[in-house]
Amino acid sequence: CRQTGTIDDYVARFRRLIARVRDMSQLDQIDRFCDGLKAETRKEVSYRRCSTLSQAIEQAQAYERTHFGSAQGS
Repeated sequence: CRQTGTIDDYVARFRRLIARVRDMSQLDQIDRFCDGLKAETRKEVSYRRCSTLSQAIEQAQAYERTHFGSAQGS
């Protein structure tokens, strides 16, 4: 899935999808999550080198709130 709206909407959709997948490593989950993010957010999360999906989600949400206001994407 791809982020087309707010980061919170994307996170919710991503979590629903990932819940259906078995045996996916944390790194693969992070990679798939980042692949769907908007370019600016993806760069920031990749730069942070998160080790868990939860960390990647927190970084993406914090970045978008700081740079785009609330939880809205651009």
